[in-house]
Amino acid sequence: MNEQDFRDILFLLANAWNNADIETALACFSSDCIYMQPPDAYIFKGRDQLKVVFSRLQREENFTWHSIWFDPKTQTGVGEFSYKIHEAHGIVTIELKNGKIKLWREYQWQGCLSWDEFISIEDKDFQLTINNFKREQT
Repeated sequence: MNEQDFRDILFLLANAWNNADIETALACFSSDCIYMQPPDAYIFKGRDQLKVVFSRLQREENFTWHSIWFDPKTQTGVGEFSYKIHEAHGIVTIELKNGKIKLWREYQWQGCLSWDEFISIEDKDFQLTINNFKREQT
């Protein structure tokens, strides 16, 4: 699979989610796929388990890709996304097998911010900055 093919499968998947098209969404995944959020938030194995998860999809779920990267040599890629626009933002690492998603490893943050607010560095009270970072004493 090349970079454009990877992008095509991710946009097909987003469109399927946004239209509650369970069968098209499932077809993007290998039969033995793993869909998870480490370290222990959730895990679903295989299309049968994904079908149960995807059965909860509703039209206009508003899944959007912001950035997508792909390495054709390793058949792995990454995408930044928003889901239900202001409810979750995150990143997913994807491994392919025979042109299908074999591993979906997702990391997400939930809250009520637009994508631009989420990634902005302005007007925020960051928990950790150089001002409160303590280097270990040697």
